[in-house]
Amino acid sequence: MYTTRHAQRLYNVKSDQTIRNWIKEFQEFFSANISPGKGVDVQLTDDDMRVLELIASMRAERRPAQDIYATLKSGQRGTLPDYTPEQLESLVKGDIEQYLSTQVNELNYQIAELTDKLELANRDMERLREALQPEREARIRAETERTAIERQLEGMTSDVQEMRRRYEAQVQDERERSEKLMEKYLREIAELRYKMGQLEKPDDKSDE
Repeated sequence: MYTTRHAQRLYNVKSDQTIRNWIKEFQEFFSANISPGKGVDVQLTDDDMRVLELIASMRAERRPAQDIYATLKSGQRGTLPDYTPEQLESLVKGDIEQYLSTQVNELNYQIAELTDKLELANRDMERLREALQPEREARIRAETERTAIERQLEGMTSDVQEMRRRYEAQVQDERERSEKLMEKYLREIAELRYKMGQLEKPDDKSDE
C-alpha cells in the first residue's frame, strides 16, 4: 500500500503533513479507517491515491477548497501513480539518503571549518603567550627582587632595633654610673668643706 511519505514524494509537497492536512480536510472521500494523526505513517489504498491525485492537481492550479470538494462530490477522481508503492519507497529512501548525505557533508564542512578556526585560535594563543613571556619573566624577577629587598629591610630593621636597645641600655648604665660618681663627689666635697670649716675656727687658747 501507499503511504503519506509516498504521496509527499509523488506530489512534490513540502512535507507529509501537507498530505495529512488534505486527508483531514476532505476526510469523507478517503477510506473509513484512515486516521491522519501526527507522526503516523498513514496507509493509503488505490482509491485514496486517486483522491489525492485530484486534490494535488487542483491545488497546483490554485483552485479553492470548495471547488475541490464539489469535484470530489461529483465522483471525479485522479489517476493512479505510474509508480508502485515499492518504487516510491525506493525514491523516498533515496531522498532520505541524499538528505542524510547532504547533512553529513555539511557537518563535515562545519567540523573542518571549526577545526581551522581552533587551529588559528591556538596559534594566536601561542603567539600571545610568547609575546607575554618577557613581561611575565620581568614580573617574576621584579617580584623576586621585591621579596629580597623586603627581607633585607626586615633584617636591617631588626639590627637597628637591637642597636637601639643596646644603646639605651648603655645610656642607662652610663647615667647610673654618672649619678653614683656625682653623689660620691658631692659627699667628698661636703666632707672637704667641713674639714676646711673646722680648720678656719679660731683657737680659744691662743686668744688667752
